[in-house]
Amino acid sequence: MNLSEMDALADWVYQHVVRLGLVERYDGLLHKFREMSKGEPSSFREETEELEYRFRLIEEQMVGLNQSQLEILRAFGIEPYIGRKGLIKLEDLLFREGLNIDEVKEELSAAIRRLSEGLKRIANIQTALDGVNLKGPEYSSEESIIRIYFAGGAGIKNIVDLKTWGNKWHEIGRGIAMAHDKAPESVRITGAGQGSLYIELAAFSAFALTIARASKTISEALKNYYEAMKFRAEANRIYNEDEDVQKLLEQKEKEIHESIVEKVVSTIKEQIQSEREITQDALKPLDYAVRNLVSFYEGGGDLEFINAQLMSAENEEQGTTFFELTREIRMLREQTKLLEHDSQNQQPKENPDSTNDDAD
Repeated sequence: MNLSEMDALADWVYQHVVRLGLVERYDGLLHKFREMSKGEPSSFREETEELEYRFRLIEEQMVGLNQSQLEILRAFGIEPYIGRKGLIKLEDLLFREGLNIDEVKEELSAAIRRLSEGLKRIANIQTALDGVNLKGPEYSSEESIIRIYFAGGAGIKNIVDLKTWGNKWHEIGRGIAMAHDKAPESVRITGAGQGSLYIELAAFSAFALTIARASKTISEALKNYYEAMKFRAEANRIYNEDEDVQKLLEQKEKEIHESIVEKVVSTIKEQIQSEREITQDALKPLDYAVRNLVSFYEGGGDLEFINAQLMSAENEEQGTTFFELTREIRMLREQTKLLEHDSQNQQPKENPDSTNDDAD
């Protein structure tokens, strides 16, 4: 994250959290439960609805934050108490079976303390940046900035990994650019960062939209794949010794995995051809591009669109499209990670006795 992004995050927090009076609303709800603990007649419905309303407003705006900014909100202890996560946390606290007033008071007090501490840290950073020249790269409204995160199996730990994923992203950029009748050189590198290693690409907007739509299609397909894996893991526990069932489940899982690339290639071709004809020479590079993009996502890589807010100001329809795609992709990615985790945890453990028998 660069300083201009940090400053933008501080401004976002002030506009969408502080000015909404979120801490004050938490405090109002806590006050109601303090009254209840004293035996005074009190209802917390209005205060709860006010908080829920603000959570939803904040969630709508969070799609405009990039991953680095979201990581800061997590690190500063703010994220669990705002947006969708804040809503889930509040509902779990207030509507669980057997409401415990003392427990609710304790949880709300902790939420107020942690949120206040996090907001203070953000405000301190904003004060420190006051007067600093934060001019970042200038983006044209005709360009989209794509930040590519190399992580997990798609991580870059040495120059061999750098060459591997550099070549893959060359194929991705080349294939999608050619499908739009553009030269690969039209996709340029504008920056890089570390932490989670990333590079930034500046590309014409049609390129970025194609990448975003492909990402959504891949995310949907991977979610279906991990749902099948989770189902197989659950069935393994029940039909662990039935070879016919095992073969059927393995085949179904394989079919879903193989269909991912075909589905994405077909979807992307249709989307591009609805706007322009793809030349014969561009079809094979496009196929390579999609296969490499699927490989990147399967390996644990990720990407996002940095200047969607700028595009929204210059081109409302295009900006809205990017916002909606970003929201849907993030949701799908979160669901996929949970499914992947569940399917791995449900794999049957090897019987140590059978291992010993084999050794004998």
